[in-house]
Amino acid sequence: MVAGVTLLNVHDLNVESRFYTKPWVFARYSFLEPDVLHVRILDEALLKEFVAPTPTALRAEVERHIASERLFMDYCVCLRVTEAKKGP
Repeated sequence: MVAGVTLLNVHDLNVESRFYTKPWVFARYSFLEPDVLHVRILDEALLKEFVAPTPTALRAEVERHIASERLFMDYCVCLRVTEAKKGP
């Protein structure tokens, strides 16, 4: 939890991904619908000019800007595939 918001510390295994900058990154998620998950990752480029490279400084800066929509950038939307319900 950072400033009351649940964040995940995730690891991108695809080093060729355009989002891959280092092994771990903060992610934020929300459910757009019960079966639709929206994942956004921390846009560290916004923080680099303001933050000393320490975990404490990064957390403090994330806390200050957690309400900003610009702090996180879209990463993916996941859809749970379910079996179609059969009619009567």
